[in-house]
This record gives sequence, C-alpha cells and structure tokens, in this order.
Amino acid sequence: MSDQPSEAALALQQIFDLKDEIAAKEKQFKAWKDKRKAQIEAIEQAFHAELEETGVDSMKIKGVGTVYTEPKVMPSVVEGGWDQLHNWIIENDRLDILQKRLNAKAISDEMDAGYDLPPGVKVHIEEQLRARRGS
Repeated sequence: MSDQPSEAALALQQIFDLKDEIAAKEKQFKAWKDKRKAQIEAIEQAFHAELEETGVDSMKIKGVGTVYTEPKVMPSVVEGGWDQLHNWIIENDRLDILQKRLNAKAISDEMDAGYDLPPGVKVHIEEQLRARRGS
C-alpha cells in the first residue's frame, strides 16, 4: 500500500489551493481598489467644492474633459410603507416602479415547504459541485 495521496485527494487539494490563491489576490486587489477609490473621492470632493464656490454646475477642463453635477434619485420605502406602496402600484398599474427580479431563496423555501410555484414562475436548477475542507 502506498503512502502517496490519491489522485482525488490531490485534485481536491488543488481546488482548495486555487481558491486560497484567488482569495488572497482578491484581498490584495480590494485594498488596491479601495485606495484608488478614496483618491478619486478626494479629487471629486475638491471639484464639488470648487463648483459650489464658483456657483456653477459644470467646469470644462481644456484638453481633458468636463466635470459636472447632476441629481441622483435614490428612492426608499419609509418604515411601514410597503403595504401603501403595494396598493398604490396595483391601483395605478405601475409595476415598473419595482425591479422585476425573483428572490431565489424565497422561491426555494416555497418549494422546500412543498407549495406550488407562484403562477408564471419556472425554476431551473443546476447542480453545483461544492468542496469542503476536512477537519
């Protein structure tokens, strides 16, 4: 009997090693990216302050480009407001107010509980190979 690891053991260890390498590189990249984003934010704040100070909403920089401000709409539902919003959406036929996306966990929970899928919903299930480290 050989003391050599089996082919399967080597392959599984390779999965773990590659995942560890990816995680380390992602951590390094995140640190690099966060630093650059902070630099960009500082420059943007300086431009924003200059625009406010000069009373304009845009500034053309010759040979490079233009910086400008524009409103960014960021809606949210007030606490306890979902029922009101839901009723308004139905009464006004405004389903476009919401993003059309299904919650996979909620659908999975319905299926696990043995309930029928809601009308108009179909489910595609892909088998995913998972690997867990031994203890």
